[in-house]
Amino acid sequence: MKILWATTFRPFKHSVNNDIYQIIFINSLKNLNAQIEVCVTQFDDYGVENFLSKSELKYKFINYPKKDLPCKKKYSNKIMLENALIEYCKDSNDYSFFVYSTSDIIVPSNLIIELKKKEKEESLLLIFPNTLVRNGKLLGYYDVVYGIDLIILRLSKQKAKILLEAIKDWNQYDWGINEHFLIAVSSLLKLKTSNLIKKMDLVKFENNFESVQEDRSWQINSWFENQKFLIYFLKKNNLSVFYAKGSYYFLLYKVFNLTDINFRLFIIYLKIFLISLPKSIMKIKNWKFFIS
Repeated sequence: MKILWATTFRPFKHSVNNDIYQIIFINSLKNLNAQIEVCVTQFDDYGVENFLSKSELKYKFINYPKKDLPCKKKYSNKIMLENALIEYCKDSNDYSFFVYSTSDIIVPSNLIIELKKKEKEESLLLIFPNTLVRNGKLLGYYDVVYGIDLIILRLSKQKAKILLEAIKDWNQYDWGINEHFLIAVSSLLKLKTSNLIKKMDLVKFENNFESVQEDRSWQINSWFENQKFLIYFLKKNNLSVFYAKGSYYFLLYKVFNLTDINFRLFIIYLKIFLISLPKSIMKIKNWKFFIS
């Protein structure tokens, strides 16, 4: 089994904790029993290429100069995904899976065992919810943790080329909305979705955002800007704008399958749709935003 793994790293030497999380991530990849090539796109980030050269993993490194990004932008996950898709679509390559993940997770050790069961059918696979480590402490197992940090596409080269063409209609800079785009793509490509949470847990480390000068206000502003880019993509491809406007409620509705449910996911969905959703509805003041 050959896997192309698309990701990007934080710069090294800015935060001891962030560096440790990325080392843990790479070590978890090395422990997988599969042929994995990591396709990494960076934006003048210190120390990443040197780190990869010592990792013993097969990798393709692409640096996209930060000066070529729009003013004050730091990185782009769209560019990262596009570079990896170009690699996936090359005639000389024969990958079985295309994987997107952040570099602050522990990849489950049994992932390959489960992927072997999914090789025959084109699909989008994910793990929700994460098991979050914040400030060195593991959050409660039944706490609601938003974010999908590992998404796996079982794609034919034909559909990968469709995605590569479609991604030209999308822009994304800095923080947020990657999973919204990829789950929307599952509708575009008519892929079955499946949540692997019954089979494995995904440990996610919360980054030290202060060390890279990313506060919550910066994240929110970035997310809303990227939401506009996603809405353009959705309309251009005749997809529901609720992938952008419906927050996580719509995403979790779209990826819901009864066969994926375990007790943990059942409790999480109850908390989200019976507690969080009604509270969010009560706070909505501008309904025109959702129907325009």
